[in-house]
Amino acid sequence: MPVEYLSAEQEARYCRFATEPSPGELEQFFRLDAKALELARVKRRPATKLGWAVQWGTVRMLGTFVTEEPAAVPASVVRFVAEQLDVEEERFAEYGTRPQTVYEHTWEIRDVYGYRDFAAGEEELRAFLAARVWSSLEGPRALFDRAVVWLVNNRVLLPGVTTLARMVATVRQEENDRLHAALYEAVPSGLRTEMVRLLEVPEKKRVSELERLRLGPMRVSGKAMEAALERTREVRELGAGAVDVEPVPAARMTGLARYGLTSKAPTLKRLEVTRQTATLLATVRHLETATVDDALDLLHALMATRLLAKAERLGNDAKLKALPQLRRAAKKVAAAVDVLMTTPPATESGEMVSVVDAWSAIERVVPREQLAAALATIAAVVPEEGGDDEAEWRAELVARYGTVRGFIRLLVEVIDFQRRCGPEDRAIPRNYIYTCLNEALAASGLTGPGNEQLRYTPHDFRRIFVTDALRSGLPPHIAARICGHRTVDTTLGYAAIYPEDVINHHRSFIARRRALRPGEEYREPTAQEWQDFLAHFELRKVALGVCARDFGTPCVHEHACIRCPVLRPDPEQMPRLEEIHANLLDRLQEAKEQGWLGEVAAIEASLAAAEQKLAAMRDLAARDTTVHLGMPDLRGVVARIDSEQRNEDAKQQP
Repeated sequence: MPVEYLSAEQEARYCRFATEPSPGELEQFFRLDAKALELARVKRRPATKLGWAVQWGTVRMLGTFVTEEPAAVPASVVRFVAEQLDVEEERFAEYGTRPQTVYEHTWEIRDVYGYRDFAAGEEELRAFLAARVWSSLEGPRALFDRAVVWLVNNRVLLPGVTTLARMVATVRQEENDRLHAALYEAVPSGLRTEMVRLLEVPEKKRVSELERLRLGPMRVSGKAMEAALERTREVRELGAGAVDVEPVPAARMTGLARYGLTSKAPTLKRLEVTRQTATLLATVRHLETATVDDALDLLHALMATRLLAKAERLGNDAKLKALPQLRRAAKKVAAAVDVLMTTPPATESGEMVSVVDAWSAIERVVPREQLAAALATIAAVVPEEGGDDEAEWRAELVARYGTVRGFIRLLVEVIDFQRRCGPEDRAIPRNYIYTCLNEALAASGLTGPGNEQLRYTPHDFRRIFVTDALRSGLPPHIAARICGHRTVDTTLGYAAIYPEDVINHHRSFIARRRALRPGEEYREPTAQEWQDFLAHFELRKVALGVCARDFGTPCVHEHACIRCPVLRPDPEQMPRLEEIHANLLDRLQEAKEQGWLGEVAAIEASLAAAEQKLAAMRDLAARDTTVHLGMPDLRGVVARIDSEQRNEDAKQQP
């Protein structure tokens, strides 16, 4: 059996003093106890006293006696022992002149202190080494050193270095073979075939299936997450996790897996069949855990970088982009409010300023349409009081649902989410979830109508989640998929449903608005006010359509209807507007020829407004146009049949 695995240092220190012993080693091995002092002092000559004591300490430290070369004992050892015996250390040179004395001393120490030959303790050492090989990943060098320590501690004399090295290698090989055979027998034949197939390189591929499965995700994306979960599913479907490997220590399974993860497929193919099966089994079982860890790490990175962080960044960008628009809108609102603040509430005669007069003053500064647009901008950008300050972030997060849409279902199918229970991880049972929910309700102190403690049900949880999710902007079909339902139509009675939710919110808004407005705005109108209101609609009719200005407000564009943005053009007046448009073109040509540059700008503004109104008229006319599809009209058919019937009746009359 080859013993080349020993290092030069191990061979140099085996059964000999390779270096000077340290002070600690001298105290530990060569400090004579009472019994040793008594046995050494009864010797007749100083040299034999010193030699016997040195032999006693040497066998305690090296596991063997100094029989052939007493001079090889370090001087520090001889000096340390001589001081204890009050003997001159130079007398040790006389020890060994009579070889029989040396052997007699070794026999005496063996008999008195119970030292045994190697043959007597060989089986015990084999059992010790076998246990170490079975339960640890120690190599042959470490096992050799442990064998030496065991022999010294158990007072077994060391054999030759080749004998001990050969025995260590033999025991290690036997135990490894036994472990491989145990794992081989535990693997079903079908699984063996599938695992061996992993060592094959598929057609048009560069690496084996095992090497492909060993390679973790390299990118952070939704597609990479799908691939990572498919990799986890593929490894799990092999079924290596179902094999009973409880008799085999976890450290040995780890060692086999490490070898399988770092070796190439051709190397694994050349292994003996039992070792190959054991290595592949440990590797695949390790991959079952490693692929899940890789998928979860990728999920964490994906959520942190591509979803949460990016959604927050985009939300902040949206806020920053809206700031200039918000600033302009705020200036217009501030100008309108400034008019209200500077306008006295009553005239010099004591008459209260009407709303119409107040609006007239405001529209001289800011047109009503611009003010309405400014208020809409502020309402869209600034959250309501008590609203969600992170609405932009949540909206961006919902908008990025497509990043995770492809692997959400696969995630819950492949990964068994667990919790820590003592020293192991266990699946989260349904009862545990109910217990946590009930404890949370009990801690909140909420009770039902009969003062009983509230209890959560899946129905309540769906209602809470779906309501909040839909209010936050999550599409209903996505919420249904997350809840595991085809639809969320069962929530039609909840606040999550659009019609009821919107109606209630609108009614509450009207109530708040009325509470803030002056009370006189909601009084009963007088007969004159009612007539004025009805006459207002007649006064809004103009040549090109209808003026849509508010009741009681004057025309702010001095009846320049073509330029007015509140004019609602009538498609029937298109010929009139086309005539005006042609007239404007002629006037523009004349102004350019005469050099009336100031007039050119005004005519061009009117011309652009006229073209815009013409486009609006054409759009309205196109909406009302019916396209004939060649299908018979029921009314025409009935009329034709009725006419034919009358003609027939007329012919039959005399």
